[in-house]
Amino acid sequence: MDICCLTDYQALMEEDGLDGHGIYYYVPELLNHFTASEINALIAPRAHLGLAGT
Repeated sequence: MDICCLTDYQALMEEDGLDGHGIYYYVPELLNHFTASEINALIAPRAHLGLAGT
């Protein structure tokens, strides 16, 4: 389960969108090893629940 965190870090950086996320979104050294899409691909074929709210 995630809290609407399917966006790649690179896309957030390109759009100056990092300020909209708290410390929960950051994993040290993650960008040196994986992208968000690669991590999400590891979930398949298991069930996945993504939560988003307003």
